[in-house]
Amino acid sequence: MKCIPVLMFASLLLPTFTAAQSVDSADPGFTLTLSRGRHGGEFSKDTQVMVVRLTNTSKGINYEDTCSAFGGLYRLLVVYNGVPVEEPAAKQKERKASESGLCFGGSGSNPARHLKPGEHRDDFLYYETKNPGTYEFTVERISIPGEPDKSVIVKSNSLTIVVPSPDDSSAPPQ
Repeated sequence: MKCIPVLMFASLLLPTFTAAQSVDSADPGFTLTLSRGRHGGEFSKDTQVMVVRLTNTSKGINYEDTCSAFGGLYRLLVVYNGVPVEEPAAKQKERKASESGLCFGGSGSNPARHLKPGEHRDDFLYYETKNPGTYEFTVERISIPGEPDKSVIVKSNSLTIVVPSPDDSSAPPQ
């Protein structure tokens, strides 16, 4: 009888958990859709509520880990009256740490949000729109945290919200 080294044997028994990705790195295994959320009154009236829907388009399970929990990998692109708005430095630092795979908040995953093929999960994003004008929002996310060479950037659709000036009380926000 041949002896199998313990490490090799253990690696055969232990499952590996990775985000579901296609062999072709150009296929991220998910799509993003951005829509307007319902304002529940818990934030100021100037706060826009948006919903990012991530849909698993792969043939495997999409595992949510600490890096991707609570929208940690989303980059909200904002254009105000035709001019791009810079991402706040603190948010950019946090997102880049998540993209590198070095996340805050410990290790582990959220088993309640693992998606089978075709399933989706929704995350909420909030943005203050105190100034009247036209805001255009798009969300993007890298496909494989910690592996920039294999990753692609996935973008959502764009969502336009027009905030009326205070003197135009007859027009509700669009």
